[in-house]
Amino acid sequence: MQVRRPRLGRVRLSTGELIDLDQSLIIGRQPSVSWVQGAVMPRLIQVASPGGDISRSHVEVRLEGWHVMLCDLKATNGTVLLREGQAPRRLAQGEMAIVFDGDIAELGNGIQLRFEELL
Repeated sequence: MQVRRPRLGRVRLSTGELIDLDQSLIIGRQPSVSWVQGAVMPRLIQVASPGGDISRSHVEVRLEGWHVMLCDLKATNGTVLLREGQAPRRLAQGEMAIVFDGDIAELGNGIQLRFEELL
C-alpha cells in the first residue's frame, strides 16, 4: 500500500506564495514536464520573468526520500544557492544540491525561493 508523502517543508516564493513540499515542483516562466520520475507528476509553478532571466523550466525542487533537492534544469542564467555563513554558490547546469532549512535559491528577475520548516 502506498501512503501519501508527508510534507517535508515549504517553499516561500518572493512573490509571497507559500507552497507545501509534498510533491516535486518545477519552477520557471513557462514550466513543463518532459518526463516523470516515479508515479507522481511534479507540480508546475509559473513565475513572472519580464527580463527573460528565468528559463521556461528553470529549477526542479525534487523530493527524494527525506531529502529536498534543488536541481538546476540547465537554466540559461543559472541558479544561485544562498546558505547562511557560506559564500553564494552558483549551481552548474544540471547540478543537484541538497537544500536545508533557511536556504534561498535565486533564479533571477528578483525571484527567490526560501526553504522553510524542512525536516
